[in-house]
Amino acid sequence: PPTGLTIDDLDIAGARVVPVGVEPGGEMEIPGADEVGWYRYGPRPGDRGSAVLAAHIAFDGVDGVFRHLDDLRPGDEVRVDLAGGASRTFVVTAVEQYPKDDVPDEIFARAGDPRLVLVTCGGRFDDDARAYDDNRVAYARPA
Repeated sequence: PPTGLTIDDLDIAGARVVPVGVEPGGEMEIPGADEVGWYRYGPRPGDRGSAVLAAHIAFDGVDGVFRHLDDLRPGDEVRVDLAGGASRTFVVTAVEQYPKDDVPDEIFARAGDPRLVLVTCGGRFDDDARAYDDNRVAYARPA
């Protein structure tokens, strides 16, 4: 399983990756501000299908690991460290923004070419709901 994440272009170096599941309401669990969650019911990074990693923009007033995910550009590299000491490098192919209720199911694909999907919040922050309206999603393929 993945254990660490490095994205030089975002000054993310060795962020801890932890396995996560699903909240009682059906949303993917997201760890605290300084960790990245790997959706453990999906593929591992580099396996067929979409390996999903998610982190906060901010949590309890602290900047999250994916604070600047929207600064990623196609061509940027993402390295995922794996248990046992290996690592896999991915190249960003696209960065998209979707309304929270319209995120494509395909980001959790269990088949198809290997793909890394990085997810965080984005768009307008709704002060009343204390939540962002959208999700920012970066897609990457193996280097």
